[in-house]
Amino acid sequence: MKIDIPNRTLILVLILLAVTLFADHLRRSETTANGFSASSNPALARTISTGIRITDAKMATGLDDQLMPVNPTDVFPRNTQRVYCWFSWEGAVPQTEVKADWNYAIDDVHILTYSFRIPRKKGAGGISLLMPTGKVLPVGSYRVDLAVKNQVVQSLSFKVK
Repeated sequence: MKIDIPNRTLILVLILLAVTLFADHLRRSETTANGFSASSNPALARTISTGIRITDAKMATGLDDQLMPVNPTDVFPRNTQRVYCWFSWEGAVPQTEVKADWNYAIDDVHILTYSFRIPRKKGAGGISLLMPTGKVLPVGSYRVDLAVKNQVVQSLSFKVK
């Protein structure tokens, strides 16, 4: 079968258009492990898709009366019974649901999912992982993922040594 030149050109243009549209679709939908879009402005892409922007996040040994982190660290001692995940945010719709997924990273074991609601457009606060009375967190590496609308907006890692 012989295709004359104008048809070849048309087919080539259609193929290039399809490849361009597919590549643009991948660029817009691809996310990295920490929830950022693969666009040139990750913070903007994350805000558009989730409606909230995490401006800072830390692991800590506690929270003070103003809900600020006490002794921020990513390494906790062997006898740790409780760890805190503190974060600040902006651009949230009040009552936006956030899910915190706590994981034992060494074996990728899910520990707990805790859901809570953001009370205002901008603020700071924290959550904690507490072991039962008389128990401590096992030695190892951990990760907490904060997700909105099933999209991870922040991941924090910490260790118990």
